[in-house]
Amino acid sequence: MAFDLKNGFDNKLIVLTDGYFDFENSGNKMRINNRSTTTYFLSELKGPFWKETAIKNNYGLLKVKSKFPGLATYVVGFSPKKQDQLEIDKLVYFWEEWLKSMEINTIHSIPSSTPNKTLAALNHSP
Repeated sequence: MAFDLKNGFDNKLIVLTDGYFDFENSGNKMRINNRSTTTYFLSELKGPFWKETAIKNNYGLLKVKSKFPGLATYVVGFSPKKQDQLEIDKLVYFWEEWLKSMEINTIHSIPSSTPNKTLAALNHSP
């Protein structure tokens, strides 16, 4: 994908997702320490200090080796699977952290988005 990004152009990637990195086949999962290609670690993060626990234990998503400078990314449609009031905050945090690790500097997380909110965000992006 990185070879498709052009300098001097407005490169945008729109990701439609519920926010979870889940695989039906466990053979597709990778894990190095507390970094993974899945969001298994969300169940470990409970209560109002979940972010401190995540940072202390280095929970997060494994980054891809490619870098994507100059790419604006819109992650749309976060939808919590659990009745945890902080679930969307957790999903947004880990997505943003993962994208920043790949040098994607402009990140727009649009939780529980409607088409109108998404269009408004795209029309008013830098």
